[in-house]
Amino acid sequence: MLTLEKMATEEPFAWAKGFWPDGVLPAVRQLYRDAAQALIHLRSDGTPEARTAVLRRVVTELNRLDGPLGFIESVERDVLIPRLEELADLVGLSNDDEELSGHRDW
Repeated sequence: MLTLEKMATEEPFAWAKGFWPDGVLPAVRQLYRDAAQALIHLRSDGTPEARTAVLRRVVTELNRLDGPLGFIESVERDVLIPRLEELADLVGLSNDDEELSGHRDW
């Protein structure tokens, strides 16, 4: 069963090793782990708005990483967004109408 605690320690996207530019894979993994950790801290007293801000920040940081490198294409999008949606599901949020990811540049 997927939990925030598990997502805070996982190293997802193993397939990207050697495909993404140097340093990108660890940075992306850390973004998702940090988001899971932040959501754990917001679990008891965080508002939906605060949880939404954590998840939107993941996309903002992905935009920043992708900007000069252009590493996010269709394949990457198709795994990065579902991972974000898994985090959202665990805290009672949804990415319907791209509420969490609509500001992406990729």
